[in-house]
Amino acid sequence: MSRRRASRRNPSRNSVRRRTSPARPSDLEKGFYIAVLSFAVALTALLAHGASYSRSIGTWRSVSFAHPAPPSHSAVYGRAMILQEHYDSRPYWHSDKLIPGAPTSQAMADLAIEHLIPCESGGRAIDKLDTNGKMSYGILQFQNWSEWEQMSGIKGDPDNSDDAIRMAEWGIEHGMIDHWGCARILGET
Repeated sequence: MSRRRASRRNPSRNSVRRRTSPARPSDLEKGFYIAVLSFAVALTALLAHGASYSRSIGTWRSVSFAHPAPPSHSAVYGRAMILQEHYDSRPYWHSDKLIPGAPTSQAMADLAIEHLIPCESGGRAIDKLDTNGKMSYGILQFQNWSEWEQMSGIKGDPDNSDDAIRMAEWGIEHGMIDHWGCARILGET
């Protein structure tokens, strides 16, 4: 009996038990934590939403929008949509690599465009502010259409699928494949 009493009275054992019990946060601390998290989530959402808008001449306007591409009668566009359906935005290139600056055939240019369209826009005419700070237009995301018109003599609209494909064919046939970042991503170059 004396052993039991001695072990119960051991102060070191009782003090260890008290030290290991976790402190519970008060309701006020819980409320403050929830308020801080809610504020962080709301601020993140506002910042993400604000990133898609640009200040322009005193009014806010969206800098990115997608609209259906006008109907295209191009076989290249049709094959691009088949690739889009099967591979989403990454129909990786399995042919010989194209060399920037080197001319190529129209057949090879068409094949490259079929792969570029799903990667660049998914076949939709998208007008958006690109990561380099320039606007990109259409299914092939042209940034300097007017310069391409001057160089090629081809007139049109980058939001028109047939015009964009015709301009891209000219560009790729003349070695300008490096205009598209997706050419590098898909392994075309």
